Amino acid sequence: MLKNINKIILITALFLPSFGLAATLYPSYGGNVMFELNPKNPGANSSVTIKATSYSIDLTGSKISWYVGDKLEMEGNGKDSFSFKTGAVGKPITIKMVAENDAKRVGRAISITPADIDAVWEANTYVPPSYRGKALAASKSSVKIVAIPQFKTENGTNIPSSEIKYEWKKGNAVLLSGFGKNVLNTDVGSPLAGENIILLASDKSGTIVAEKKIEIVPEDPEVVFYKENPAEGTNYNMALKGTIGLEGKEVSVRAEPFFFSYPSYSKGNNLLFSWKVDGKGVNPNEGTPKIITLRNETGQDITSSISLSIKNAQKLFQETTSGFSLSSSAGFKF
Repeated sequence: MLKNINKIILITALFLPSFGLAATLYPSYGGNVMFELNPKNPGANSSVTIKATSYSIDLTGSKISWYVGDKLEMEGNGKDSFSFKTGAVGKPITIKMVAENDAKRVGRAISITPADIDAVWEANTYVPPSYRGKALAASKSSVKIVAIPQFKTENGTNIPSSEIKYEWKKGNAVLLSGFGKNVLNTDVGSPLAGENIILLASDKSGTIVAEKKIEIVPEDPEVVFYKENPAEGTNYNMALKGTIGLEGKEVSVRAEPFFFSYPSYSKGNNLLFSWKVDGKGVNPNEGTPKIITLRNETGQDITSSISLSIKNAQKLFQETTSGFSLSSSAGFKF
């Protein structure tokens, strides 16, 4: 009877919503047999469990045989689940199941061609030019997600992205769908909700499918202070923290906002800067709200608290407050 399974002709290869997977699923013989895969869309070199159910035969009392290709891998009474490992991208693997109970025999086969897909994202948020790290997403900021598929045919030919159908979903809502749609632009949710995107990619036949879950957790914006020198510019190599000693007659401090939505910052009028010294509001330097200059005025020893609050007037939850202490034996004021 195993030979009969090998001779079954594929009727069609289609996306099967009842199983939530895409593969070449061959027709049952001898009765109804259904397969459930976990994970539903396995990638390359991944562990998979397949579970069989049937309304035509009692599988718990049946002798069940599982084959990988034509090789018997497992056999026993009630063995309705089988675990295996997929191969490399584009290398199909065929799993066959035969169940026997008295004079009744049923069976089915499924062929899976593994594929993989990765995704990278970048946030449209501000970081200083000298910053070497990644611009992180803040609440309500826009992000760009790019899918990088690894799809191959059985002969090892790469399937171009233009021939792959992408479906981007958030919950049950489809954000974008279509062939070649490997780039998604979207907004990140609130700090508590974050952003969970499910990406399904499939070839034209629907027999090769990859799935990717993309989780983007919004970060709180930050503000970092640096010493500003009129002749040398900003010293981005050392952030000002804790208590800073005032040297010379004056010191200028630059505040750099991190991870605020970039379009708002480039316009220059959506970020609200509020400087305070010992809790009292003060004005920054003329022409830029990011720089404030402290000057010697008295001979008294003094330590004061400098704080800055930044808020994006157009984006909810994009705000931050930070500060440092300035100590001077000569006193200071603005």
